[in-house]
Amino acid sequence: MAEPNPKYSFNSFFIYEGNKLAYSACEAVIKNKGIFNPLYIYSGEGMGKTHLVSACANHLIENGEKVFFLTPFEFQKILKSENIEKNAWVIVDDFHDFIKMGDEMQKLFIREFESFIAMENQLIFSSLYSIENFKEMYPLLKSKLLGGIEVGIFTPGINEVYKIINFKMKKKNVELKDELINIIPLTEKLNFRMIEGIVNKIVLLNIVKKDKVSVEDVKNLFKKGAYEEVLFPELKKEIEESVSKIADRFEEAKKTKEFLDEKIYIWKMKGFKVERLEALKGEEDLEKVKKEYDRFIEDVKKLVELQKKYGEMGIADSEIEEIIFDPDRSTEIEEKLKKLEDTVKVEREEEIEEIEEVRSIISGEFNREAVSFLENLADMPSEFTVIRTDGRNGLTSVLKYGFSILKSKNKTFLDPVELGERIISGKFNPSEYENYDYIFIDDFQSLLNIEETENLLVDLLKQWIDSGKKVVLGVRGEIGTMNLPFKEIIIKPPTPDAIEKFVNLYSSQKGKIIQEDVVGKIKDKKWNDLKELLDFLEEIFSFPREKITSEDIEMVRVKEQKDIMVDLELELDDIEELIWETL
Repeated sequence: MAEPNPKYSFNSFFIYEGNKLAYSACEAVIKNKGIFNPLYIYSGEGMGKTHLVSACANHLIENGEKVFFLTPFEFQKILKSENIEKNAWVIVDDFHDFIKMGDEMQKLFIREFESFIAMENQLIFSSLYSIENFKEMYPLLKSKLLGGIEVGIFTPGINEVYKIINFKMKKKNVELKDELINIIPLTEKLNFRMIEGIVNKIVLLNIVKKDKVSVEDVKNLFKKGAYEEVLFPELKKEIEESVSKIADRFEEAKKTKEFLDEKIYIWKMKGFKVERLEALKGEEDLEKVKKEYDRFIEDVKKLVELQKKYGEMGIADSEIEEIIFDPDRSTEIEEKLKKLEDTVKVEREEEIEEIEEVRSIISGEFNREAVSFLENLADMPSEFTVIRTDGRNGLTSVLKYGFSILKSKNKTFLDPVELGERIISGKFNPSEYENYDYIFIDDFQSLLNIEETENLLVDLLKQWIDSGKKVVLGVRGEIGTMNLPFKEIIIKPPTPDAIEKFVNLYSSQKGKIIQEDVVGKIKDKKWNDLKELLDFLEEIFSFPREKITSEDIEMVRVKEQKDIMVDLELELDDIEELIWETL
């Protein structure tokens, strides 16, 4: 996992009119986690957004918070693994690079977005682009991000630049009179990297002049402008003037080191292998360093295209992921991607067939009404039906089962993310669905949570029902008011009859015996939802023994109690801190 640069702190962050709002938003989120979620910070190159999100991460780490400071690729890996932590700070620098990894990654993030929020995670993103102006970003994702807060960092005015220069020089222990700083020729639209270059020149001048800088020295330094290469009058003479020779070498070596250090840090932060650049650290020839760096950039551009292609495949490959950020291995990556393409095609075909093929499903009192309804759907009247659950109770599996057993070919199982995107972007065409008799949509509530889609969806459902279609919607949580009559079927938490079936299924699949009294205890327990039951079964059947006994149940129970106590202690600490703040 990436680490924030320790030199970036709030103390070293200069606040001015153009970044005040972004700074205040970070401050508010740190003091009141979740108040703006997500927090999205955007600006052009070199404006300090990485400094700001790194300062947030460093401050939180110092205060014992659980922080994930991620590159776009690391964020992608977390999404693919579905290993979402609880009550953490998830900070992604250069979020725009994640968006450019392809449509599949955006869809995956849209699906997992609510999970991040529900599990009390605070999301913080930095990006080159504002949300509205990000052409590659799905409108549905834009809508979710705008549900938090978006703040920009804008270029400082010339008067503010003078103040920033003064601030940065003091941080480098260099004192210069305001009258000397104010004669530096500046232009509009300076970023902080340009300002840093100006400051470094002044620092070097101060070293050469031994803290006795004059107005004439500053004018000579910047006579070709603030951003041109400079040569001090004292350094014009050749080898015989040894002091000038040393200063000249010092200037060149310093520029080379700073150039390399900055570029190495930036590319490390993005997750790329930088051994090639680090090997240049002893090189004194700045032109050679820049030439090698340009070659490195060309290889990185090729690598970025390969990363995008890999992301769009939507399949993980450990061999590729080990080298996907190594510019020296782009040819090898390209060859591996070609081999993977065939695999991806097969995977996607199987994914489509998974819904189509007839499968059995474990049913019980908890889901029997839904299963029975779907098994007899062909004989039901045309209507709008909602199958709803309040937890993770196998809703998607029930819907796919119902879809698979329909003998009609005039059926479709719609992806809510793609449907929402098409409606928001104006690309949706209702006539595309005229030939379908059955329409299934899972996670339908995610579409109703978006203002731009709600009214259009209600009108669309009316059209479908009026034309004799049978529409089945999967909903998690409350559906709210839609001013449209519908049949509602509830899937409840697992009941004892189904629990016994799941236990027997695990016992058969794992090849392990489970004592009857243990089965009874599992059946007697009140489970919040099916996912909780299955996680529990996965844990007890993972123990390295052939027979599951009451001792295994007790081991899991003790572990759960310990986890609860840890959570409780954390909550008590928060309450105690709040009381002290109030007092």
